[in-house]
Amino acid sequence: MVTATEFLLGALDHRGRTVETYLAADDEWLEDRHDWVQWAFPNLEPSVFNPEAPVWTRDEAAALPEAARANLVRLLARYRAFLSRMRCWRCGFDHNHARITRVILCLRDAGLTAEAQGFYDFVTAAPEPGARSRTFWRAALEGTDEY
Repeated sequence: MVTATEFLLGALDHRGRTVETYLAADDEWLEDRHDWVQWAFPNLEPSVFNPEAPVWTRDEAAALPEAARANLVRLLARYRAFLSRMRCWRCGFDHNHARITRVILCLRDAGLTAEAQGFYDFVTAAPEPGARSRTFWRAALEGTDEY
């Protein structure tokens, strides 16, 4: 089984895709496929939606090689560009809200606190997402485990 670090360094996911596949994907691909985000942004908890995705430990996240961190930042930029163009997530609740929580948790666990804060600021600048999602995003950013 591929670890989160190995994937972020170029290994294949469970469908034979890489970080580069995700980065090159168009917006519709990112929206329509629900199994990529768990690979791109690993968390400490297993995914209910994608049991094939790796789970990382706090130690693995803290020891992430610089090349893997750089890929996380690239994936964040791609996802942020996606959100900038798509309107579907700008509502009371959308599946992208759970993705956003996952991204913030991943960045925080990887020690990318400035990136996590910047992404949080970006998503909360949109007036439409509901208060419940905003509460989850704040808890993910602060590490209060209320998500």
